[in-house]
Amino acid sequence: MRATNLALLFLLFVPLTLFGQIDGFLSSQNAAQSGNDIDLNWSIAQGNTCLGTTVERSINDGPFVEIYGIGGICGSPDREEVYRYRDENLTESGNYAYRLSFGNLGFVLLNVFFVEVWESGLAVYPNGGEGDHTLRVENVSGDYEVEIYHNSGSFMFSRFIRGQREILIPSAAWQTGTYIVIIRSENRVVNQKFAIYR
Repeated sequence: MRATNLALLFLLFVPLTLFGQIDGFLSSQNAAQSGNDIDLNWSIAQGNTCLGTTVERSINDGPFVEIYGIGGICGSPDREEVYRYRDENLTESGNYAYRLSFGNLGFVLLNVFFVEVWESGLAVYPNGGEGDHTLRVENVSGDYEVEIYHNSGSFMFSRFIRGQREILIPSAAWQTGTYIVIIRSENRVVNQKFAIYR
């Protein structure tokens, strides 16, 4: 796990909650999954400073545990200061909450739903669960076709996807068993097994 102080382009807004006297303290903040990591990005607005910053994490409504800290003065009176922290090599899927505390000024909460991505670059969740499923596609660029087959060879689902990273699979009525999802793009073919239990 590491943190860097970098100029970054913020692309994804994640819902947050403000606590304490920090309204206007941050100029931007976000959290996003990247593979099996979660990237946290925040900017302290010009003219704002605090004494120390801590990052705490809670998984699936568990207790918050401190995972990173920055000592000394954070922020600057002269310019916006941009920070990045990467929570690496995560393995437990679920709801991740991050509490960023800024000295005695207060804190913000950032929330991310994390899904473990398999070596194939694919993830299906809930793996083994009931109801419909969601397919997450990483490391496949551009448009692609999704095909799903039952382990017996029976065709179950097909759709051409334009750039989406997550696709809803209408699997609520599918029987218990093992299924194979195949992703075909212009440059590669990827496949992955997943299970359904009823």
